[in-house]
Amino acid sequence: MPIIFFDDNTKNIEDMRKNIGCKVVQIDKETTVNEFISDPPDQAEYPNLRMFNKNTYVEYNDLRNSTALNDRANTGITESDVGRLKTWVKRNRGHPTIAIFDWDRTISVVEGVHFPKPPMAWQDIGVREKDVMLYLLGGKERRKMMKEMFEFLYDENVEVFILTKNRGCPAYTDYFLDMVRLVAGSSFPLSHLICSREYAKKSEALKKNVEYMRFTNGDRLICQARKNNKERCMRRSVSRSSLSLPGLSGLSGLSGLCQIHAKSLRRICPSGKERSPNHPTKCLKRCKSGQTRHVETLRCRKNK
Repeated sequence: MPIIFFDDNTKNIEDMRKNIGCKVVQIDKETTVNEFISDPPDQAEYPNLRMFNKNTYVEYNDLRNSTALNDRANTGITESDVGRLKTWVKRNRGHPTIAIFDWDRTISVVEGVHFPKPPMAWQDIGVREKDVMLYLLGGKERRKMMKEMFEFLYDENVEVFILTKNRGCPAYTDYFLDMVRLVAGSSFPLSHLICSREYAKKSEALKKNVEYMRFTNGDRLICQARKNNKERCMRRSVSRSSLSLPGLSGLSGLSGLCQIHAKSLRRICPSGKERSPNHPTKCLKRCKSGQTRHVETLRCRKNK
């Protein structure tokens, strides 16, 4: 299955190339000089802060004056990188494809996110979520480019995963997922947000993800299509414990043969609906523009 991976870290790039065998794109790590901080080595705190003069996230964290936040900015994914991605997707049309993205300095242009401590929420500390994303994504133009990139991937039926070592994942999963959905779409599933901080290698965390393993047949199921729109599957001789995939525990006869309905692997929803982020086989009414789906209730709510 064609897979493409974006990251700014050379170690992660080599890990994914070697252990996943995917196409890799390394993001430029060169920092952008901040005109407001000129004393080395504390320059490059963030570029062009004038565009964030009334940004509540910038003001709350005092990002203009602090030199200890390690928010050194780079370009993140650029228009050129998006062009390479689109070329790759078009070249692989007709095949199931997966795009995997790092978060820090790849989707975002800075390292880290300063989350409020639970049970406090952004609004409780006077910070607007849209200001957080505007800062993290490097301004309005790049935010627009990133949203359009994800919309393109969904239109092309590419499965999208975010694979990150960010401290907020899994420490602040709800906040992190809400933030991801502001750029990657309101229906971005929790199961596609992979927290890899507890793993030595990102490839290890990826292989533990049930959804990824199903899409890539990494659960070692070799499927032969049947006329009744079901698939008879035969599993290679590996122990269930070696996979550690709780999502597969309900499959009968894993040591020999099993049957899985084809749509359980990838549900295609009718017009006006979208896949449930927590239940890949269910469809929900699509949220309207300016709304985000709540992580737990799955109801649409207005963006704050």
